[in-house]
Amino acid sequence: MILFELRCAHDHHFEGWFKDNATYDAQAAAGEIACPICGDTHVGKAIMAPRLNKATGQSLDAQGAALVAGAIADGSIWQGQAWQEIVAGAKAGRGVLHFIGLFSDGNVHSHIDHLKAMVVQAKAEGVKTVRIHALLDGRDVPETSALEYVEPFEAFLAEISDPSFDARIASGGGRQVITMDRYEANWALVEAGWKTHVLGQGEQFASTAEAVKALRQRHPGTIDQDLPPFVIGANGQPVGTIEDGDAVVFYNFRGDRAIEITRAFEEADFDKFDRIRTPKVTYAGMLQYDGDLQLPKRFLVAPPASRTPPASGSAARVWPSLPARRPRSSATSPTSGTATAPASSRARPTRKCPATWCPSSSGPG
Repeated sequence: MILFELRCAHDHHFEGWFKDNATYDAQAAAGEIACPICGDTHVGKAIMAPRLNKATGQSLDAQGAALVAGAIADGSIWQGQAWQEIVAGAKAGRGVLHFIGLFSDGNVHSHIDHLKAMVVQAKAEGVKTVRIHALLDGRDVPETSALEYVEPFEAFLAEISDPSFDARIASGGGRQVITMDRYEANWALVEAGWKTHVLGQGEQFASTAEAVKALRQRHPGTIDQDLPPFVIGANGQPVGTIEDGDAVVFYNFRGDRAIEITRAFEEADFDKFDRIRTPKVTYAGMLQYDGDLQLPKRFLVAPPASRTPPASGSAARVWPSLPARRPRSSATSPTSGTATAPASSRARPTRKCPATWCPSSSGPG
């Protein structure tokens, strides 16, 4: 069951439970969903509420964060068939394992500590090469905090790398510009991500820190989520294209912004954009993002045990709190040197997103 926040043509907002996306689409097309305030049947999705396990009143996204953290803590994720297939797939191919996902500790879609743990485990299990495709946040964390994550992580990758193991960030860009579209609002974002992560097309920089600094200077006032895509290169060549025989993990645990890029990797008859080439990879998501569509087919952490489904009719609004973010050592904006309020309490500024490269947003969250 999925809980959608809906909006009618008179801008009234309300909620409704649906069996799946297809059920919502059919009922909306048939005019069977009426606004409880004015009766208007011209309705559409406003935003997606956190996916709720109605039997427990808990957010499945919050449960997902805890499930992943728990599976890493007790080691069960490494014993799971999906992780073992990912490692085996990488080792049987070119020896390359790619991680794609939101690069922060916002804990709404992902957590950077999960990524770090997987990099460490990949080395321990004999994977030779790791490439990371970092989607900059600035939405669930302070707007210009990217370097607080990028610089320590690039230092960590340099430290863990040795003659037998090469780990680097290979590409990236703002989460509202590439890869993380939802509700099929703008497939151009996913296409841009495919070209950046898979094909290695785009402006090249020597490091992610250099890319962030250069792009900020070029586009003053632009926050992290809106920075244009970039590719890390060496000697004029991208360091981390995705090729036949590689393994790929999309490490977001929240599903709404993970489904479309997953479809691009998994669907043989995919037709939303021209992929140009489709590498044969071993692909997994952190969790299963859509149980009805079975996306992805392989996922690292099993979902919560099935409970009694929601009863028919609308449910009262429930907004459970998400897990706490890891405390930051400083609350100072890396670009201005001024104190920055916590993301949860700060009013979001007007987005500055140069029209030459910024696709339209697919909504908050």
